[in-house]
Amino acid sequence: MVNAFLDYSVDDARLHRDGMMPFVGRGAIRNFLSAQATTLVGAPIKSDVSQSADLGYTYGTYGSKVGSAPSGGERGYYVRVWKSDARGKWTLTLDTTIPVPPPQK
Repeated sequence: MVNAFLDYSVDDARLHRDGMMPFVGRGAIRNFLSAQATTLVGAPIKSDVSQSADLGYTYGTYGSKVGSAPSGGERGYYVRVWKSDARGKWTLTLDTTIPVPPPQK
């Protein structure tokens, strides 16, 4: 997961997580993601590309999992911003999540 994320990220990508300062750059993002016990799995809702075809976004829902099983932990919404270079290669510039508060008991 960490390597796949970094393979598609620009060098100065930004990763935003609730309650934390943004992680900027591949090194900071690698360190943060590698230390996580859970991974976030997303389900896209919508994506679109600018008329000039050099900027795009995706958003959707996500949930956390441990290994291959859902963890029952954090869930919420994500937004990712992508840009395309002159060769048409898409790279991730921003990944941010908005957690949904757990249900009240």
